[in-house]
Amino acid sequence: MIKFGNSDWYSFEQAGNFDHAQRSLLTDTQIKTIDLIKQWREGQEYFELTTSGTTGTPKTLRFDREQIEISAGITKDTFKLSKGMVALNVLNPSYVAGFMMVMRALILDLRLIVTEPKSNPLSDFIKDQIDFMAVVPLQLITIMGNPDTRVQLEGIHCVLVGGGAVNPGLMKSITSLKNSSIFHTYSMTETLTHVACRELSLGKEYYNLVEGATISQDSRGCLVVSSPVNRGEQLVTNDLVELVSENEFNWLGRIDNVVNSGGVKLNPEDIERKIFPVIHELGEVTNYFVAGIPDDRLGGKLVLILEVKAGHEVRIKTLKEECSNVLERYQIPKEVLILNQFV
Repeated sequence: MIKFGNSDWYSFEQAGNFDHAQRSLLTDTQIKTIDLIKQWREGQEYFELTTSGTTGTPKTLRFDREQIEISAGITKDTFKLSKGMVALNVLNPSYVAGFMMVMRALILDLRLIVTEPKSNPLSDFIKDQIDFMAVVPLQLITIMGNPDTRVQLEGIHCVLVGGGAVNPGLMKSITSLKNSSIFHTYSMTETLTHVACRELSLGKEYYNLVEGATISQDSRGCLVVSSPVNRGEQLVTNDLVELVSENEFNWLGRIDNVVNSGGVKLNPEDIERKIFPVIHELGEVTNYFVAGIPDDRLGGKLVLILEVKAGHEVRIKTLKEECSNVLERYQIPKEVLILNQFV
C-alpha cells in the first residue's frame, strides 16, 4: 500500500497504473516513485543509480533485482522490520537512499508514505503512525527542534540517519530521547545503502557490520569493504578508518580532505570533533569547519572558518588558547577566518 502526502491509500498496483489525470496531481518525487513501482512490478531486471563519490569519481552503476532483494533483506533483519509497518520516504528516489526506501516497501510489503524532501519531514504527519524512515542529519536536527515532531520521533520503531556526519551536539541530544532507536548508517551507492551502523540512541561510537559484510584497510588506512550485495567484490573507499575488531570500525574522515602541512597529515573531521565543545561555548558561532589552504612555506595551512552572527565578535586569541587545550600541537589552526554567512 502507498499514499502520497495525506492522500488515500492505494495498492502498489493501482499506483503503478495511475492515468495522466492522476499523475498530474502528483509532485516530481511522487511521479518518480510510481514509475519505479511500475518498473519493478513489470519485472524490469536492471536499475541504474549514480554514486556520490565514496569510492572515487561519481559514476553510474547497474544493479539487478537479486541485489536489490538482498539489500532489502539485510535491512529487514538488521532493523527488525515486519510486514505492514509504515515507512515514510522523505528522500529523492533518484538516489540510492530514497530508491531503496521504495524498493523495501515493495519487497517487504511495507505501507509507504511518500512526500517531498523537506527540512522537517514529520511536520505534515504528526497524526500518522510512522514505524520506519531514513533522514539526513539536518532533517533530524529540525525534527528534534520541534516539540510535536520530537515526541513523534520517540515513537518510531527505527530511524536511519545517513548522508553526513553526526556532530557531538546532535549525538548528545539523541541520547536524551525516550524509547528511540536511531541508527547512523555507513552507506554507499555501491552496496545499495548500509553495510554498517551504530546505534546513536545508545551512544555507540563504532560502526558494526551488517550480516555478511567484511572489512579491511588498504595501505592508506582507508576502508575496504565487501557486502553480500556485491557478491564478494572488494570495494576500496576513500574513508580513513580505525579497525576496532573484525566487525567494528571507527570512521575518522575522508582522505580527500587530509591537509598536508609541512609534511604532517592532518584530518579536518577529527579536529572538528575535538573542538566542538570549545565552539559550542561560543554562542555567537552558528557553524564552523576546518580546512587547508595553499601556503608557500607549509604547502597546506590549516585554518578554522567560523560563521558568526552579525554584530557579534569572537576573541581569536582566547579561542586559539582554548583549542590548544584539546588539540595536539600540529592540529591547532594557524589562522581563524570569519564570515557572517556561509554560502
